Amino acid sequence: AVAGTSLSLGLAITVPASARLIRQGRIGLGSVVDLAANLMGVGTAITLAFLGAGVWSLVAQPIVYWFVKAVSSNVAPPFVPNARFVTKHLHPHLTIGGWILGGKLLDTGGRTIEASLVARLLGADFLGAYSFAYQMPRFLTEAVGNSLWAMLYAYTLRTKDLADVLRVYRLALRIFALIVFPGVAFISVLAAPIVDTLLGPRWDSA
Repeated sequence: AVAGTSLSLGLAITVPASARLIRQGRIGLGSVVDLAANLMGVGTAITLAFLGAGVWSLVAQPIVYWFVKAVSSNVAPPFVPNARFVTKHLHPHLTIGGWILGGKLLDTGGRTIEASLVARLLGADFLGAYSFAYQMPRFLTEAVGNSLWAMLYAYTLRTKDLADVLRVYRLALRIFALIVFPGVAFISVLAAPIVDTLLGPRWDSA
């Protein structure tokens, strides 16, 4: 519940700042902020796991991630809000943003159901190890994917040529695959020694 609340609050605070960065064309900065937040979240989780925090290390990871991302995103493009609202400008955001938001909601719902099933079938003790094991590949895919989706989102807002959007989309998928698949294969082969070296035998079940 704590992690879910921090995710929702952090997402709400981050969205306007991310939109300002995209409008300003500062996509690289947004990617750096996201990567730094991911690294700090994972670093916090691993540190707390070493200190014996157990499952609370997994709770700390999304809290630190969203706190760092929310603060950094809002510090980077400061602004003074006004009451100006132009409805026609919503269309391009809703066109691609709706699909991205829908995918995120489906992903969050799927993970919640998955965690509930694992806890019910295998027990709450195993859920901690399972969640930790899930976070490792998730961190890799999100670190790469979030930057690419931000680039695609910004490009979609700046062009109305569907053929060009599809071309850039396919290019983003190729880049994603070329980075993530070798990384996942490497981690899969060396998962046991990596976990044993970093965390010790207590996390063998992960």
